[in-house]
Amino acid sequence: PLRTNRVLIVQLFSNIISNAFDYADRKNPRVRVTLAPQEKSIRIEIENNGLAISEDAKRKLFTRFYRSPQAMEYKSGGTGLGLFIVKMICDIFGWNIGFESPRHEGAGTMFFLEIPRT
Repeated sequence: PLRTNRVLIVQLFSNIISNAFDYADRKNPRVRVTLAPQEKSIRIEIENNGLAISEDAKRKLFTRFYRSPQAMEYKSGGTGLGLFIVKMICDIFGWNIGFESPRHEGAGTMFFLEIPRT
């Protein structure tokens, strides 16, 4: 069982999963959510097949109001608050959040959450 704040959990997953769909491949969008129990944590992976994250953007991704130039070209709307809010919620809960993004387009990005077992 996971004891946490329902409102914040809904906000976290709503933001991170909608981001995955927003930046998935336009012609053939694919998003995969995987739950992987680990020895000391539960790992949740949210992966898409779209926009790769540039090296410069990787350093700024979780900062408030940040949208990379590639993201702005790909999708015109957005505040740059979604991933900032996700990071803040993870920090409140003591969860780890990170991502892996290859350097070539179309390979997508995979965000992961690591939730410590209690």
